[in-house]
Amino acid sequence: MSFVKAQSITNLVAITGDLHAFQAGIVRDVRNPATGTPVMTDLMSTGIASRSSMTIRSSGRTTPTCFTRTATASTASVKVTPTRFVTVFNKVKLLNPDGTAPQSPLAKRTRLTINSGTVAVLVEDNV
Repeated sequence: MSFVKAQSITNLVAITGDLHAFQAGIVRDVRNPATGTPVMTDLMSTGIASRSSMTIRSSGRTTPTCFTRTATASTASVKVTPTRFVTVFNKVKLLNPDGTAPQSPLAKRTRLTINSGTVAVLVEDNV
C-alpha cells in the first residue's frame, strides 16, 4: 500500500467479500500499525452462502420466493457522494428449527459511513 501513499491517492475505499463475516478496518502503508500511515479503508461483506449471513440452506424446503427474499436481504449496498461513502450490511437469520424460513429474514442492518478526507469508519447498528 506504499504506492497509494507515494501517488497521493486519497479517499480510497475497498469493499470485498466472502470472509464469512462483516468487518471494517484501516489499511496502512506499512504492516506495523504503530508506524504506518492510514491510506485506505477496507470493508468486508460476508458471502451469501456464509453461515453468518445465510438463511436458506439446501433442505428441499425452500422456494424461489424465499430464496429471492433472503438473497435480497443478505447484501451490501453502497452509496457514494462527493462527501461520503456509505455501506449498509444486512445480516439474515438462520432457518427455523423445522427448516422453514423465518417470517422476517433480516436479523440486523448496520450502516458504515466514511467521510471524505478520512479513513475513520462511523458504525451505526440496527438502522
